[in-house]
Amino acid sequence: MRTTVHTFLLVVFVAATSFGKGFQRVYSQDGNDVWAVGDSGNVFRSFDGGVTWGTYPLGNVMLRAVVARNSFVWIAGDGGACYRSTNNGESFAPQTLAFGATLRTIAFASDSTGWIAGNSGTLLKTTDAGASWTTLPAPTTHHIYALRFTSVSSGWLVGGGGTIMQTTSGGSMWIPNSIPGLAKDLHSIDVNGNMVYVVGAEANAARSTTGGASWAKLDFKIDSKADINDVVAPSASMAYVCGGGGFINFSSDAGNTRAYQQNPMQGYLSDIFFFNGNNGWAVANNNKAILRT
Repeated sequence: MRTTVHTFLLVVFVAATSFGKGFQRVYSQDGNDVWAVGDSGNVFRSFDGGVTWGTYPLGNVMLRAVVARNSFVWIAGDGGACYRSTNNGESFAPQTLAFGATLRTIAFASDSTGWIAGNSGTLLKTTDAGASWTTLPAPTTHHIYALRFTSVSSGWLVGGGGTIMQTTSGGSMWIPNSIPGLAKDLHSIDVNGNMVYVVGAEANAARSTTGGASWAKLDFKIDSKADINDVVAPSASMAYVCGGGGFINFSSDAGNTRAYQQNPMQGYLSDIFFFNGNNGWAVANNNKAILRT
């Protein structure tokens, strides 16, 4: 039996000018072109998988989400800030959405169809690649922390107070789901086939092997009950989570067993993203450093 150990290597850089403390999200659509966004308009980009980085600040508010598809890039954050590029990030057009609400998450299921969500149930949809946005009925009064769409019709959201919902109508209607014994804020969700993972505050996490029909809570045995901030499932059997205290946890058997990864930066990790089972990045919200494997 072969065991693969994924080691995270620290890439540290300091901006020439001061733009806030750290990063909120990291994303790559091809494993080479990587975006990281964060406090005070921080936007960093790498064209070589994270070996070297350049800084391209946008505005001065906290940026909380970034997604790229083909030649399109979308970035969103506080004050309803939304930036859209149609030329692979060469330039961005600013928008102010949802009357200035805090925007926390972006998901696109195609080049044209996408969603943005945020505080107090704010939810918007576009069918023209973000040229315009339509406000959808708020599915919850809680903050929405993460969206995950597997097609233009099917998707999930998670949020405050253990909120978890599913749509099969592209976000027009949402069906509440629930995880017994889990009422804390849920920060992230990822889906791979029938495998669904959710993670959240105070080390709360759960897994469904039935597409959300039933759930099992996961115990990461974190004595401090640190927040789990993000989960990503590169395959049905693989799952990574990260969170407070700088931990990165990896499972190769659909969450049945888990192991903590080597991480030279013991900072509060805010996000982790994998392009595939090998190439991944993690960011912290308290410094300008990015981990890559």
